[in-house]
Amino acid sequence: MTRRSRIRDAHRRDEQTRSWAVRAARTIVHCLCAGEVVPATPYNIGLVPEPGEQLWIEVPARLLNELPPVLVGQTIATPPPIRSWLCTSTRLAGRIDDQLVAWRWTQFVGCRISLEPGSEAVALDSSDGTCLTWAGPGLAPLAVLAVWQLFGIDGLIGHPGLAFVRQPMVAERTPA
Repeated sequence: MTRRSRIRDAHRRDEQTRSWAVRAARTIVHCLCAGEVVPATPYNIGLVPEPGEQLWIEVPARLLNELPPVLVGQTIATPPPIRSWLCTSTRLAGRIDDQLVAWRWTQFVGCRISLEPGSEAVALDSSDGTCLTWAGPGLAPLAVLAVWQLFGIDGLIGHPGLAFVRQPMVAERTPA
């Protein structure tokens, strides 16, 4: 496979992931706003749910905090791997090197979101000052759930980071 073919395949996979993520995020927004149960998707994290905890969705993303600190002038050889992150009604969980890690939504006090294609990122600010940042085209559901947990329905309606989810997808747009 040529380098050009690998790049083209990676772009196609990213676009498919992005399209799935935006559709899933819209479904989640609809369910949350309508007071319906968010339909759970299959997950492979191995998290044991707590009593009353609802399993929502598993998203593929890179946790950028896995990178070692970079000194000035150095470049990063490889980005962290794409891992599955399970969003539940109370936690955000995944596995790093087969070790289960989880954060409670109540730990977070703020977020910054970009869902612009090609530069998707969700940064969650913890009450202890830590900022956890995920990146990748599959982040829209995580972004929606973070905004929901932090700001409620008003955030879903008005948070600027979710503008991309509120826009029609290219396939949904009708030609003029």
